[in-house]
Amino acid sequence: MLHPDQQDYKGTSVTVAVARILRVPRMGLGVNKTPAVFDGDEAKERVEQTYTCEVAAMLPHCDKLMVLSSGGIFALRYPDHPVTP
Repeated sequence: MLHPDQQDYKGTSVTVAVARILRVPRMGLGVNKTPAVFDGDEAKERVEQTYTCEVAAMLPHCDKLMVLSSGGIFALRYPDHPVTP
């Protein structure tokens, strides 16, 4: 999981490099807290090109999720929210 910001991009580069050294057989990235103003397809393509790795999920920024702050299970509290699978 990474956030679409430069700090996370650098940290994720290290993690992906280590995973490749360890020959992790299957790797996919999740992009979390994606701002609504981002073009989802463009952001996904940028991440995939940067890491030469498939993006498994793009999760939008969600104020309700941030406010919950790990204080419960989001999907149970908000079962009809678009972020809930």
